[in-house]
Amino acid sequence: MRLSLSILASACLLVATPALAFPDGNGIDSGGCSPCHGGASGALVVSVTGPDTLAPGATSNYFVSIPPTLVGAAFAAELAGGGTLDAVAAGTQLGGGIVSHSMRNDGVYGYDVEVTAPVTEGLVTLDVAMLAYNDADGAGGDEWSTGSLDITVEVPEPGQALMLLVGLLPLAAGVALRRRAAA
Repeated sequence: MRLSLSILASACLLVATPALAFPDGNGIDSGGCSPCHGGASGALVVSVTGPDTLAPGATSNYFVSIPPTLVGAAFAAELAGGGTLDAVAAGTQLGGGIVSHSMRNDGVYGYDVEVTAPVTEGLVTLDVAMLAYNDADGAGGDEWSTGSLDITVEVPEPGQALMLLVGLLPLAAGVALRRRAAA
């Protein structure tokens, strides 16, 4: 009985632990790109786009990408300094505070991740490692690099919040009109 519980616990840990690298669809927890894909490439530019300021506790989407080269892209993203990340794109997963690819994504060169700021003001950094793979069953020809975006977490001034609301009014009116037209 004790042996079967150990086997069951081990199996659950394997299923619940995300793999950061997925060569040929097999999950291998490598902790990054280096073990299988050589050193980082200065030629590959990782872009991390999204708001550089969030209110405490606010949530926003960020897009991490590389130029469309080779066969496809893989990634791992982590938030340093507090807050949380979530996997929001198809083919991604969350585990241990890291969002990463969960399968091969040929032809995909960017992914959305969701950042929720901590409830206290400060600075957080969205760190990303991305890999462009060439499908040659090895490190030869693959490229990887890192990028990051510093996000300031601060309470907006009253005027900023009002300007944001005024800016969203046309968007809200357009949504309401589209819903009315569809009904």
